[in-house]
Amino acid sequence: MAALRERLEALRPRNGNGSPSQIDETNPPTRAELTNLLLLVMLQKQGEQWRLQNEQIQRLMEVREKRVNEDNSYMFKRFTSHHPPVYDGISDPKTFEDCIRGMQKLTYSNALKSGRWALRYSI
Repeated sequence: MAALRERLEALRPRNGNGSPSQIDETNPPTRAELTNLLLLVMLQKQGEQWRLQNEQIQRLMEVREKRVNEDNSYMFKRFTSHHPPVYDGISDPKTFEDCIRGMQKLTYSNALKSGRWALRYSI
């Protein structure tokens, strides 16, 4: 009851001299003040729950982003370990076609090795 009185003290209107009116047995809190206090406490608890949920969501998003980045780097390392052909932008069509054919051979041979028939590489 003492904690309730302290909280209500902060909600009570100020007297003419600027100090809040005191709560005692002769001046019990009104229903409106109790309702305001109850709503205030509920909003504080709900805000705390939302803050905790937001923190959990943020941590999950960071873990997911880290996992995606690790997966991407692993796939890139695995792909580059096969020494794919490189096209350096020369305006020779034969060089470009050779690069495309080399990439197709690489992806087709890897699909056969892994047991997957569907090719997932496209340009």
